[in-house]
Amino acid sequence: MQPLRPHQTHGEQWGRLYSRLHGLRFLALRFFSVWGPGQRPDLALEAFRRRIEAGQPVIINGDGTQRRDLTHVADVARAIELALRWPGPGSTVLNVGTGRNHSVMDMLAAVSEGAAPMVEHQAAHPADVPETLASITAAWVQIGWKPRIFFPDGVDS
Repeated sequence: MQPLRPHQTHGEQWGRLYSRLHGLRFLALRFFSVWGPGQRPDLALEAFRRRIEAGQPVIINGDGTQRRDLTHVADVARAIELALRWPGPGSTVLNVGTGRNHSVMDMLAAVSEGAAPMVEHQAAHPADVPETLASITAAWVQIGWKPRIFFPDGVDS
């Protein structure tokens, strides 16, 4: 196999190889910080909300300036539906994000609804990146997808 392209996963590399060798269509979706109903309890927005409701300090790793492209789960579901209809040919990888990002402190402000929650800063996680931001042009061109819900809209739902 060829060396990985920047930001390419091994799964994407294998998908492209199988596509080329066996004439299969291969489409991979890269999801950026999915949020919304049913999200994992350990992810920032839900963890913040639970700790605030429990009267506990919110734990923030690092200084809170890290930025994330937050993608609503309804937009993710729609991207998957459109991807299932992708006609090909060949292989492609599409980012599913919003093309906008928000700091961890922005996220905290959205879930705290104007209150001043207790915050405890801890050391930054060694694997944490300073910023994620999706380029979503290819998703529009390839499958006709673009986000409809932007953070913080829908935080209360």
